[in-house]
Amino acid sequence: RNFERGIADIGTPLQRVRHALFQLVVGYRLPRDVVGVKTVRNQLDVEPRKPVPDDELEQRVTHALQRSPYVGDTALEVTAVDGEVYLEGEADSWFERFEAGEVAAGITGVAEVHNNLDVS
Repeated sequence: RNFERGIADIGTPLQRVRHALFQLVVGYRLPRDVVGVKTVRNQLDVEPRKPVPDDELEQRVTHALQRSPYVGDTALEVTAVDGEVYLEGEADSWFERFEAGEVAAGITGVAEVHNNLDVS
């Protein structure tokens, strides 16, 4: 129905996805590239397959950021609370800030990323 008006609805309110946040983001991007789609309303919510303890999630994200060729040498602080990851610190560029968020979103167990990095 909404597609006729150029709106692509993904999921329904309260529908949960049992995958990494990255998969939710990709699900948003794909319909956006379809001819005729003007708006994408992403109503999906992420629920990890298995909850990951906060300290383990912090370690996973920190190690992934350190291995990233675009973010590796940036001093970041990673905090996790109930599957939500908070990135604090300074990035050298907007690209580096964006990449840090993408890396964090790709980690299994991450339900949401709060990218609070400042760009210097």
